[in-house]
Amino acid sequence: MENPHTPEDAPTTLRLFFAVCVAALGPLGMGTVLGYSSPALHSLANSTRVHVEENSPEASWIGSIINLGALVGGLTGGFLADGLGRRVSSILNCACLAVGWAIIIGAEAIWMLHLGRIITGVAAGAFSMIIPFYIAEISPPAVRGMFGSVFQFGVVLGIALMYAVGIGLDWVFTAVVAIVIPAIMFIALFFVPESPYWLMKKNRRASAKKAMAWLRGTDYDGIDTECEVIFNLVCSDTGTTQNVSAKEVCNGSTLRPLVISLLLMVFQQWSGVNAVLFYTSSIFERAGSSLSPNVSTLIIGVVQILATVVSVLLSDRAGRRVLLLLSALIMAVSLAALGAYSKVAEVRPDYAKTSLSWLPIVCLVVYISGFSIGYGPIPWLMMSEIIQTRTKAVGGSICTGINWLNSFIVTYIFNSMLTNLQTYGCYWLYTCICIVNFIFVLLVVPETRGKSLEQIQRYFERGHFVYLLSKSK
Repeated sequence: MENPHTPEDAPTTLRLFFAVCVAALGPLGMGTVLGYSSPALHSLANSTRVHVEENSPEASWIGSIINLGALVGGLTGGFLADGLGRRVSSILNCACLAVGWAIIIGAEAIWMLHLGRIITGVAAGAFSMIIPFYIAEISPPAVRGMFGSVFQFGVVLGIALMYAVGIGLDWVFTAVVAIVIPAIMFIALFFVPESPYWLMKKNRRASAKKAMAWLRGTDYDGIDTECEVIFNLVCSDTGTTQNVSAKEVCNGSTLRPLVISLLLMVFQQWSGVNAVLFYTSSIFERAGSSLSPNVSTLIIGVVQILATVVSVLLSDRAGRRVLLLLSALIMAVSLAALGAYSKVAEVRPDYAKTSLSWLPIVCLVVYISGFSIGYGPIPWLMMSEIIQTRTKAVGGSICTGINWLNSFIVTYIFNSMLTNLQTYGCYWLYTCICIVNFIFVLLVVPETRGKSLEQIQRYFERGHFVYLLSKSK
């Protein structure tokens, strides 16, 4: 008798939930790397062990050098995950992250802080490549959006954790808190299975079925069917799991989803999020707030967490495209308003401070909420969904590397942009980018909600590219 179950019917078990939670410790650790510099720099300015002035070049490098490490980690993480497996590469990555934090904890000179930040950056970049794919590969289609959005939730939770801890602890003990996360994840990873997709790619069918049974439960009778679907996905046209060639990566059905993923990553970094977060404290100050910089950034961290929770809940209900379109629209409107306020504050500062003091904070909260429900989590989720299974190592590494490279570029040139365009000009430039972003999603990005990875792959193999011209059924 034919098995009535398909991958779309796969159950959500407690073991699957546990595996996703363990994987989410990776982006949580990544978030601690991203959020560490803000509270640490305030502490280092008053430190006698390693003294760093907040506005010095050394301080700038402490904040930005992780992007270079993450670029290396992102470019190599895919090949590491493809060669050793998602689980083993994550275990090694935990060790890398812990080593970086240990160097920071024991730092006696600025160069040791820089070294520790580079190493933690490498781990953050690798996690940003490995974890989205692992979660997508173990999740049934019905909940893949919700579980995939957990990646961004872990990141913002890690950032907020550093902001909160940094209020009461110095830079050393803040790093001590951070090192606990990779230590826990290192141990927990020994209790979860490898990705069935990777096992099938290595032609280890028995191990793949065992892993699938662990994730889906032994009572689920669709394991053989689901594993057969996976095997067909990871095989080439010749029916083997041979290595991917450059020609295959440049094939239309592979190149189209790769280009979409790349552009989503570029739009994520050029949406203005770094500029807005960079000015969080000054926006609160201009609005007449007496909150300290750490408290104001913590408030924004909490807003990010709440908005990301909304994204987690809506990804499999509203759909990815809807959230991306809504995100781009909200960001464009709030950035335009922030730019208008900055222009008014420059021309009529007294009027702006007395009559419009509420506007920048409202715009800031609305903007962060808009980014967090869409362009924060969805690009990572869609990267893991639309890049074909056989080319994930190459495609995922390219996308992750481009993301971190653009993050570094945006951060590096921001001061020059302020000088040449003024604050309001920067906000309006990002507004225009968000509008272009909206049009791109509307015309090009397909909906992947509720579809299996096989269905998504077949969609691109049929030659579909422009969404309005040919919708996926």
